[in-house]
Amino acid sequence: MRILHELGGLTLADALSCIKSISKKRSEEVDARAEAFLKGAQKKHMTAQVAEELFALIRHFAEYGFNKAHATAYACLAYRTAYLKANYPMEFAAADLSCEMGDSERLKEDIRDCVQMGLTVLPPCVNEGAGDFTVCGEKAIRFGMIGVKNVGERTVEAILHAREAGGRFTSLQNFCDRVDSAAINRQAAESLIKAGALDSLPGNRAQKLAALEDALRSGARAQLDRRRGQKSLFGGDAGARAVETPLPQIPEWPPLEMGRHEKEALGLRLSFNPLDRYEAVLSQLATATSATLRSLNDGAPVIVGGEVIAIRPTITKGGHAMAHIEMEDPAGTIRGVVFPDCFEKYGGLLKEDAILFAVGAVDKSTERPGIKVQELIPIAEGPARLTSAVKLSLQRTALNNQVVDEIKALCQRHRGECAVLVEVVAPDQKRVLVKAGRELAVRPTEAFIAEMGRLVGEGHVQLSPRKPQAQSNGNGRARWSRGQF
Repeated sequence: MRILHELGGLTLADALSCIKSISKKRSEEVDARAEAFLKGAQKKHMTAQVAEELFALIRHFAEYGFNKAHATAYACLAYRTAYLKANYPMEFAAADLSCEMGDSERLKEDIRDCVQMGLTVLPPCVNEGAGDFTVCGEKAIRFGMIGVKNVGERTVEAILHAREAGGRFTSLQNFCDRVDSAAINRQAAESLIKAGALDSLPGNRAQKLAALEDALRSGARAQLDRRRGQKSLFGGDAGARAVETPLPQIPEWPPLEMGRHEKEALGLRLSFNPLDRYEAVLSQLATATSATLRSLNDGAPVIVGGEVIAIRPTITKGGHAMAHIEMEDPAGTIRGVVFPDCFEKYGGLLKEDAILFAVGAVDKSTERPGIKVQELIPIAEGPARLTSAVKLSLQRTALNNQVVDEIKALCQRHRGECAVLVEVVAPDQKRVLVKAGRELAVRPTEAFIAEMGRLVGEGHVQLSPRKPQAQSNGNGRARWSRGQF
């Protein structure tokens, strides 16, 4: 484009049109641009032969140069970001998170990256945070207040201005007294409390939310008195300090409710996520996640697991009940459709906050892949119903007759049909895998996994999922066959 512009006299707009025409092989348009280039080049004292040779090179390069130019640009960008991530991990992560503000799905993904890097993402804070994500001490990043729902730039600026002018906020009333009441409304203040942004002030979140209305009213009255220059009966400004609103004596929200409030305010949970308890089971038994569905073929059988976060019941033309659902797994969200036959069997399990395994087939009928659900299984029943084998990984040095006897006794107390595999790791890291006899086959319930974990060590009990098999239903689509696990 620069050559066409500077040597041939084409405008940059015409130069862009020219290379697009070349790449799309629109010969008539290219010939017209070539004629304009040749005339322009000769006006700049270039011979016709040289101008023709140069345009021939441009014509050839423009067909393939796009890929080379982009590969070079992205390689450069990849190198720079890799350097920053390796040498300034906290600053890089804070900047990356700030760029994704407002996109909760991308934020979840980036926060998982932070955890893998050994970094902690802290809730927003009116006494330490800023609008964007910021580095906060060693190995910690503070959530940006702009990312809180109902909190805009004007509100954040008012908070930062009040903090800069008068130091740290000391209480809920002090916060409402000092932050410009015209810049913060009840919705914004509620969201800040639910997000944990006022956790550095006395009291729990439930107390502060209950006292908020009175604190806002008292603070706004004090600010109005200050603006009017109102004097108190005993001298001084009547509005210099609002009367402290006492916090009611009520307990903090339960973890599940706190997580719901955080999700409402931030689009994600920071302090408590019910999926954390089932992280190991989900990672071992789910054959796909929200992040990997796109890479699977349409109709491929899958098992996904997560929390039900939305349910939209509907009625078919034939009068049968069905539902569209959305589930959240550790990687993001998954949409699903529960058809009438499945809804009739498992509809009772569909409740918001329920954590389930969904068995079905990949659905790529829309831009965002989902699943056609054919079976729903409560998370607690997942290990027993979806496991093909239990593998115990044991160090040879830790094995003795007593440990072996305890393992056998535990397996016999939980008799079932699931095979037990024992992997023995020698001191030189050589491994031997042994399949236990049928008399030691187990039913891998949640209780069994917990007991075995205590016996052989957390992380040494692994579940192998029963692999789903695709089976044609006659219309070219795969369907789930429970008998072919």
